Amino acid sequence: MGMTGRPLSSPIKTACVSWLTPFVGSHALAVSLNYRANIAREPAVAAAKQFWHRIDCQVLGRGVKKGIRVPRVCVLEGDGVARNYHYHALVELPHGWTFGTFETLLKGVWESLHEAGRYTKIDPCYHAAGWLDYICKEAKADVDCVCLHTSYLPLEPRSPMGA
Repeated sequence: MGMTGRPLSSPIKTACVSWLTPFVGSHALAVSLNYRANIAREPAVAAAKQFWHRIDCQVLGRGVKKGIRVPRVCVLEGDGVARNYHYHALVELPHGWTFGTFETLLKGVWESLHEAGRYTKIDPCYHAAGWLDYICKEAKADVDCVCLHTSYLPLEPRSPMGA
């Protein structure tokens, strides 16, 4: 059991795919970010928490105080005491935001962090199940895990894009 989450199991992967189905296409983004070299796991998780807090505040304003967040499934990948960790996420495009504007915000906030590495890739996600298979590898239990500190899935069902 890692400090950022728990090893993935089929029920977790199934739940993620079920949640993501309404957001496929222009409503979901596949995000890959890397950290600077030789960062330890604890600072990597802290940086991810800071990153998402800034994103949530920019997108939702006061809604953050009510516990609302941008829906996302996040995975911190890497192992060992110090390694070049990387971070993947499947993120719902917030209501009222264009892909380009949200991509610019994500890149800007990430690149402003001291812990950020040089590689950032953000694309529309047209195949959620395929992206989840990639980011939710089960081969190494406790290495690739859903980051429970930064993932956010709404508990109540709702329609895509707040419609």
